[in-house]
Parts: sequence; structure tokens; C-alpha cells
Amino acid sequence: MSSWPERTHHNPLLDHLGTGFEVLPGFFVGGPLMKVLEYLHQLLLGFDMYLSKKPTAPTLVQLVGARNAVQHALMSLDAKVSWCNPAYMHHTSAESATDFDHENQNIMNQIIYDLVRYAAIAFSFLVSFPIPRHTGHHQLLIEHLKRTIEQCDTLYLPLLYQDLLLWATMTGGVLAEDCERSFFAKRIILAEVTSPTGSNLLKPPKDGSRRDKRAWWEKIEDLCFTFLWYDKFDMEWEVEALWIRVLKEMEGDDLQP
Repeated sequence: MSSWPERTHHNPLLDHLGTGFEVLPGFFVGGPLMKVLEYLHQLLLGFDMYLSKKPTAPTLVQLVGARNAVQHALMSLDAKVSWCNPAYMHHTSAESATDFDHENQNIMNQIIYDLVRYAAIAFSFLVSFPIPRHTGHHQLLIEHLKRTIEQCDTLYLPLLYQDLLLWATMTGGVLAEDCERSFFAKRIILAEVTSPTGSNLLKPPKDGSRRDKRAWWEKIEDLCFTFLWYDKFDMEWEVEALWIRVLKEMEGDDLQP
């Protein structure tokens, strides 16, 4: 991707793409996961320029080559956190930190790592490297993602990471089959996150009109665009299917996960 033409105008929805990952702990800075997320970010911008027929867009040959390389890097990420920012290690080696603190932080880092890695793979299956559902990879990935989200529930993930959790939940809900979307839809409704501007909580208007609910949903999508999100390819239709499932859950009686 370093040989691509210089990026020019693109979809304004993508202006803040990837900025949401800035909340990740210093533990991850400069590591393989962050590099792959940046590759996905650049690849998505390249796709968008190509689809928009921009004169400076990368060629199809360049896109296919980059897509294959990025997917290989994504799928080659270690299952366990195997890299740590040296500056972070120095910071956390302070004498005031107890073994219990370190153990809890290690558990939290692994769960956040899993959450981001699985959600990034789910996004790739939807946009950059789609594969047929009959291969079974979608179902396996959804099970991993659901289990990680449940671990976040158990661990009481800090408020700082709630936006990240919502993006991962949205991505899982989009990838899931309709019969499995209830798990994700209920958590989307109950999520406590701030708007992309950080000005207010995004709470669904359960008693509001369909227009109010749709406006809330669009704000949730705006938040997802600060991570990895797209409004083209199959993802466009699958996002709409998830919205319909969320709407059904909102108009139901039991909203507890």
C-alpha cells in the first residue's frame, strides 16, 4: 500500500475511521494488532476511492494484492498477546503495582485483544475478504465473539472501552445469522456509550417514534465509523437486517440479555 497514489477526497463518513482504537491500552501501541488495524484502515480507504472512481485511486490489481496481504497478516495474529510496548512494561513495573494488579491487567488486555481481533476478522469477512457462509468460518467466529463479549460482561469492562465493545457487538450482529442476532441486538439496546462527540449518552428512545429510534441507530453507526465500518458491499444489507432485529427487540417486553 506504500506504492499507492496519494489519497485524495473520499467518503466523509470515513474521515474518523480508526480513531476509536486510540483508547486501546498503551500495551498495544506499535504491536502487530495495531499495525493490522492500520492496514485495514488504509485498505478500506483504497476500496472507497476505487469504487468512487477517483483518478488517484489504487488499481484493482493493487487492491487485490493488498487485500490478500492484509488478510494474511490479520489471520496470522497470535491467539495470545505475545507483544508488549516496552514503554508500557516500564510504566507498569512500578513498585506500587501488586501481583494481583498485574494479573488482572493481563486478563483485561487479553480480553480486549480478543475482542478487537475477532471483530476485525468479522469485518474482513463482511467487506475486505468475504467468504461463503457454508464454509462454517462465520459460525465459529460468532461463537468466539459471543464468548468474549460475555467475558466483558463478567469483568465489568471499564467505561473507557464501552464504545469499543459496542462496535464489536455491532460487527458481530451484522455477521451473525438472523436466528443468532438477538444476542447482539439486546446488548446494543442496553449499551451505555457516548455519542461520537462525547457530549451525551446514546440511549435508545424505547417509547419514541420509529423516526427517533432510527436517528438513535444512525448515531450508533456514526460511532462505529470511528473504528472499522463501511456502507457498501453486502455489509449495507446486513446492517439493515440487524437494525430490523434491534427494532423488534426494542418493541418487545424483555430487553434483558
